[in-house]
Amino acid sequence: MGMAEFLMKALICFLSGSVPFAWFAVKTFKGTDVRRVADGNPGAVNVFRACGPVIGSSVLLLDFLKGALPVYLLKAGTSYRQLPILAIMPVLGHAFSPWLGFKGGKAITTSFGIWTALTLWEAPMAMGFGAFISLVLFKGKPEYLKLLPMMASLAAYLALFLKGTNLWALFAYNVAVLAFMQFAYARKSIRRAKA
Repeated sequence: MGMAEFLMKALICFLSGSVPFAWFAVKTFKGTDVRRVADGNPGAVNVFRACGPVIGSSVLLLDFLKGALPVYLLKAGTSYRQLPILAIMPVLGHAFSPWLGFKGGKAITTSFGIWTALTLWEAPMAMGFGAFISLVLFKGKPEYLKLLPMMASLAAYLALFLKGTNLWALFAYNVAVLAFMQFAYARKSIRRAKA
């Protein structure tokens, strides 16, 4: 795929991921900014807190689809090296949404979406298994600890099924974004506690 076409597809993926469904939902149904709810994360968990399970589940699905659909529809024709860059774009869009001043959510649900687009049920099943383990082992612990089993399970899946270096590159990008967002929200929580 030529560079111009690839850059256009990458931009579409980024913009898809950047749509702040959580912000729209809470603003529409509660008249407030989702970033003023609980930990300030513009993601589905805070929508559950602000608007309840029906609206929260809708935002959860939309955050998943904004990662899954663009990658699934646009991955055809991308080269081995281009694919991980294309796939991480919705996650970056969610984490650094231009509509929210280049600040966004933790990108966990959107990460499930991109892996679904590339592996169908396989990688999300591994991630879901890790998430279940984290609920058992790290109940009541900080969220960054809960992410460890999820991403370790994803790494085990990639290793066991001998996935190529392009998916390992995507894994590295994904871990970097998730870790950065966890660090950013942990710092924000510490600042709030001191205020």
